Amino acid sequence: MEKVSRSFTYFRKAVGIETPFTLKHLRKTYLTWVFHTMGSDTRLLSSHTSMKVLENHYINPLLLNVEEEKLMKIKIFG
Repeated sequence: MEKVSRSFTYFRKAVGIETPFTLKHLRKTYLTWVFHTMGSDTRLLSSHTSMKVLENHYINPLLLNVEEEKLMKIKIFG
C-alpha cells in the first residue's frame, strides 16, 4: 500500500497538481459518487458492514452544486 501511495503522490506532482490530494481523497470522492448512484447498495460494493461507517467516514455530506451533480450522472462505459 505504501508503494501505491507513493506512486500516486509521484503522479500527482508529475502532472502538476499542487494541492495535497491523496488516495484517501480519491476513495472518498469515488464512494460519494457511488452512493449518489447506487444508494444504500454502496456498502455491498465497498465491502463495509453497515451504511453508518460509510456515512460517517467516506460519503461527503455536503450538497453538490449543479455542475458536480451533472458530472456524477455521466456514464463512462455505456
